[in-house]
Amino acid sequence: MSPTLQPPDPPLSDGVVTLRVPDPELDAASLRHFDDPEIVRWILGGPPHVTDPAAVIAQQREWWQGSTNAVFSVDAEGHDERVGLTRVMFGLVEPFGFAEIGYILFPHGRGQGYATRTVRLVAGWVFELGVGRLQARTSLENVASERVLERAGFRREGVARSGFVLPISGEWVDTTMWSLLPGDRR
Repeated sequence: MSPTLQPPDPPLSDGVVTLRVPDPELDAASLRHFDDPEIVRWILGGPPHVTDPAAVIAQQREWWQGSTNAVFSVDAEGHDERVGLTRVMFGLVEPFGFAEIGYILFPHGRGQGYATRTVRLVAGWVFELGVGRLQARTSLENVASERVLERAGFRREGVARSGFVLPISGEWVDTTMWSLLPGDRR
């Protein structure tokens, strides 16, 4: 991994979805979707409390500069507003060689295959960086997210007991662990 994580140029795209660095002017209004019940229900740790959209997006851009996280806005053909976002956490690349992906689709982006396309694009990019394993964790009953991972080639490894600590309550919760290796991609 290079000392500085650089956004792909040109942005990652498959002709239907395009992944780009979040932009305050383009993306601030979409942060209202973090109040959506399906996001609140499934996101590990709960969604961010958004009182200052510019600060949220500034934090996401700082993660890029610090080479700790890559956050992409997910744009889709035919939509004026981004349809979701995805985040790759690189904190375990050194020394273990793996990263972790998470993703959220807003209501207007669900059920159209955008999440699977996004995960596939991100996986290709992560493996080009030399990462040897991409993992994901899902809430135990989040069937929709599990289907996305399966379609992208991830393998279910099992339940990670106390696999995530909820940041607000401090409660440890079980999660389903998934992994993708370079040869598993679909």
